[in-house]
Amino acid sequence: MDEWDTEITSRGITQKLDRKTLMSHFDLVATLVRRDLVSVYKQTILGPGWLILQPILQALVYSFLLTGIAKISTGDVPPLVFYLTCITFWGYFSRLFTDIADILIVNEEIYSKVFFPRMLNVIALVVTNSVKLIFQLCVLVVVYLFFDYGAKGSVADIIFSSGYLYCICTGLALALGLFKASINVKYRDLRNLSNILIQLYLYATPVLYQLTLIPESVRSYFWFNPLTHGFENLRHVFFDLLEPDKFGLIYSAIVILIFLCFSVMRFNKIVRNYIDTV
Repeated sequence: MDEWDTEITSRGITQKLDRKTLMSHFDLVATLVRRDLVSVYKQTILGPGWLILQPILQALVYSFLLTGIAKISTGDVPPLVFYLTCITFWGYFSRLFTDIADILIVNEEIYSKVFFPRMLNVIALVVTNSVKLIFQLCVLVVVYLFFDYGAKGSVADIIFSSGYLYCICTGLALALGLFKASINVKYRDLRNLSNILIQLYLYATPVLYQLTLIPESVRSYFWFNPLTHGFENLRHVFFDLLEPDKFGLIYSAIVILIFLCFSVMRFNKIVRNYIDTV
């Protein structure tokens, strides 16, 4: 009986994605990352400069509307610093969710011609958006230096709060994105809901405001939002604001992990017959 170097099978609902698979497809992942980074800024005026300009413009708009017009106080924290800190991580979450939600539709032509573990494309999107986040975090540091503002927490607390928020944003974006991607295959018109859903979720998450501004009668509902505790913890460390619920941090990690496992299994199951559907 002949021994094959690579065997492609449709059995099972999960795709084997171990260290050996990742190493053997490292060049493919690198190519996908390079493609995603180049294609977004190709034939644009500012190119990668949009990575710097976009979050700053958003923070300026929110500073003008929320602090200037709505008179929502940011305390002793400069409004631009206050909004840019959270918008930077929220932008990473929203971009990653949108990219993953459209992954099967956008790459339909490639998937119909070449076989490779589809989760490799997901990993490439995580790497791509993480690179963008690193650039924007560098911009955030420059803004802090410009305003001569120092984070209130220790270096260890800053690393933990930033790393924790990065992890739960990545996990939830993957969970929601993979789940929606599996739905988009059959109901393509639902693809148009991504931007609306992410905008609604922005206002349902304490990104632009502190949780203390929410009336106590409905504040308990915000506790169940997995991202609430991550952003509140970040603000506590950077701005010395309301201390987050420690149990809430554990709750968020557990809920996102369970949802992510479910979404990965559903995504891999859909991918098996994906080409036949499209």
